[in-house]
Amino acid sequence: MTPDVLGYYMKILEISGEINSANKHRVQFVVPENVDKFPHHFSLAQVLIYSPRIVKRLQSMVKGK
Repeated sequence: MTPDVLGYYMKILEISGEINSANKHRVQFVVPENVDKFPHHFSLAQVLIYSPRIVKRLQSMVKGK
């Protein structure tokens, strides 16, 4: 993600009241590395399953929780 896109989504979350400056560091965006190579009719779950780096990252993020 580009910094502009990341800033856009962070601003939307701030305006909606979902995050504030105290918990902003806890938000993590996960973007599949091959998202542009898959057909547009694939669901997010399908794209995530076919992206091995994202699967490993998600496993490490939720490990022990």
